[in-house]
Amino acid sequence: MTDTTETVQRQAAYTPRIHEVVNTLMDYALVLAIIYNSNSLWALADDNFSLSCFVLLAVCLAYMLCCWREARHRLHRVGSAMLVLVLATVIGQLVMAVSHGGSGYTDGIWFQYALIVPALMGCMLMRGHEYVRKVLLNRLVVVAAVFAAISVVLWAASSFLLLPPSHVERLSWVHNVPPIYSYADVYYNVQDAHVLGMTVWRNSSIFNEPPCAAAFYGMVLAIDLYIGKKVHWGADLCIIGALVTSLSTGGALYVLVLLVPLLWKAMLHVQRRGLRYALLSVAALVSIAAVVVGTHIVISKMATSYSGQTHLLDFTEGFRIWWQRPLTGFGFDSDEYIWTHYMSAYRDGMGYTSGLLFLLIHGGLVLALYMIVPFVLLVLGSHDWHVWYFAGFVMIVFITAPVQNCAFLLLVAVYGYASFIWRYSRRMSNLPLVARTPLTHEGSEGHA
Repeated sequence: MTDTTETVQRQAAYTPRIHEVVNTLMDYALVLAIIYNSNSLWALADDNFSLSCFVLLAVCLAYMLCCWREARHRLHRVGSAMLVLVLATVIGQLVMAVSHGGSGYTDGIWFQYALIVPALMGCMLMRGHEYVRKVLLNRLVVVAAVFAAISVVLWAASSFLLLPPSHVERLSWVHNVPPIYSYADVYYNVQDAHVLGMTVWRNSSIFNEPPCAAAFYGMVLAIDLYIGKKVHWGADLCIIGALVTSLSTGGALYVLVLLVPLLWKAMLHVQRRGLRYALLSVAALVSIAAVVVGTHIVISKMATSYSGQTHLLDFTEGFRIWWQRPLTGFGFDSDEYIWTHYMSAYRDGMGYTSGLLFLLIHGGLVLALYMIVPFVLLVLGSHDWHVWYFAGFVMIVFITAPVQNCAFLLLVAVYGYASFIWRYSRRMSNLPLVARTPLTHEGSEGHA
C-alpha cells in the first residue's frame, strides 16, 4: 500500500514537469514556425511559401491541442472568437471574389489571413495574457536574438575574412538574379553594398533581403522594449547588431526610433534634480541630432539612390493605381496589370516595397482594414504609452516594408485582436499555465 502511495505521489510530482516541458517545446516550435513563414529563405528559396503556411497552421493546431487540458473550461469562448475572425475574412473574401470575377480564393495571403490569423489568436487566447507577455514573447525574442547573433558573426566573417559559403541557393521563382550564398542555412548573403570604398555584404540573416530582415528584427526589438514584461538587453544588443549590419536605412532608423524614447524615460527617472536636468539636456540634443540625421538620410536616399527612388515611386504610383479601385482593389490575379501599369514604368522585376500599398492595390480597403483594425484596437484598449508607441512603430514598418505576408506581422496583429478580448473578458486573461514560472508574481499591467 505504501509503495502504491509513493508511486502515485511520484507520478503527481512528475506531471507538472512533463506539462512544463511540453509547453516549452511547443512554444519554441511555434516561434520557429512563425520565423519560417516570415519571408525566410528556408521557405522562399525553393518556392515553399505554401508549405510554410501549412506548417505554421499545423503547429498552431497542435499548440492549441496541448493547451486543451488547462483551457478546456473556456474553449467555447476561444472558439467563438476564432469563428468571428474566420467569418470576417470569409465575408471579405466573398466581397472581393464577387468584384473580381470569383478569383483569389487560393491565394497564399488569404490562406494566412483566413486560417493562420484565427489559429494564432486561438493559441494566444488559450495561453492567456500573462503567459503570452511573460513567457511566449520572451522566448520569441531569445530565438530571434540567437539568429541575429549568428548573422552578425557570419556577416563579419564573410565580408572581412572572406569565409566561403557552404553552398549556393537560387530563387526558383525569380529569374536573372545573382546567386544567394548560404552558410549552413543559418545565414545568407543576398545583396552587397559599397561602404567607404569597400564592397561588403548586407546582413540578410535568414531572410530574402536586408529590408525584410530589418523589418523582422525591428518588430522583435519593439516587442522586447515596449510589450514584453522583461527587457533582455543582451538579446537586444544582438538584434541591434543585425539591424545595423543590414546596412539598411530602415534598420538604422528603427534603432533610433525605438531607443530615443527610452533614453528620455531613463532621464526623467533620475532622482537628483540637477543631474536630471543635465541629462535631459543631453537627451534633447541627441533627439534633435537623431531627427536631423534621420531626415537627411531619408531625403538623400529618396533623391539619389535607386532604392530610395523605388520607394518614392512605389508610394506615388501605387497610391494612384489603388485610388482607381479603392474599395476592393484589383484582386490577387492582377499582377500582370500591375506590372504593366505600375511597376515597369520605372523598374524591372517583381515585388512591392510597402505592405500596406500591396494590400490596398490587391484587396482595397476591405483587405487593408483587416490589418489596420488590430492596431487601432491595441491603442484604444490600453492606457500605456508603451503600447501606443509600439502600435505606431509597427504601422510604420507595415507602411514602409514589404511585410504583407510576414507571419511575424500577423502575430503582432493577432496580439492586437487578443488584447481587445483580454481587456473585456477578465476570465480569458489569466490561465494557470504559468504557475511554475517565477515571473507570475509581476503585475499584468505596465512595462518592466
